Amino acid sequence: MSLSYGFVETQGLIGSVEAADAMLKAANVRLIHKTEIGFGLVTVFVEGELGAVQSAVDAGSAAAERVGQFVTSHVIARPFNEADFFQNKVEEKDESEEPTSPVVEAKLKPISKSAPKPRPQKSVKKQEAKPADLSSQVLQSLKGKENGAKLNELAKELNKELSEIRILLKQLIDQDKIEKVQQRYYLL
Repeated sequence: MSLSYGFVETQGLIGSVEAADAMLKAANVRLIHKTEIGFGLVTVFVEGELGAVQSAVDAGSAAAERVGQFVTSHVIARPFNEADFFQNKVEEKDESEEPTSPVVEAKLKPISKSAPKPRPQKSVKKQEAKPADLSSQVLQSLKGKENGAKLNELAKELNKELSEIRILLKQLIDQDKIEKVQQRYYLL
């Protein structure tokens, strides 16, 4: 008797659980592997006789579709015997065994009661403070212009960099103080 393999891929864990549940209930197959591929894709693998695998994959695909997470499915009928497709088969756990976890001993250093050493303070360069009235200068400049003003006109008039004025104009738009129509800025 040669085994066949079936795969159902879903978008998300819930779809894969639904698919695996339906596959195992629908036919005499064995769950051999579950892989989380990334980006939420999960593939469930089963093995069994060809007819059982085909009906299990159909049931698993339908279950994943019901929850809206079905991506794709496939059946490999009787693959070459020498090919070991799945190195990481799901191991059946013996319930009598207690789970063991490795014990790691950590070496602790005693805490000294002396005062901590002062840390050298890093010199922090103070940034030049922008004049608080730059936004008011822009608003004042726009107040006198019925036809609005372009970015480069404002930068030239206020003797500032284009990037600095652009950021300020975006802030003023967010504050609903000015509006932009095409390439011109207007006072509201």
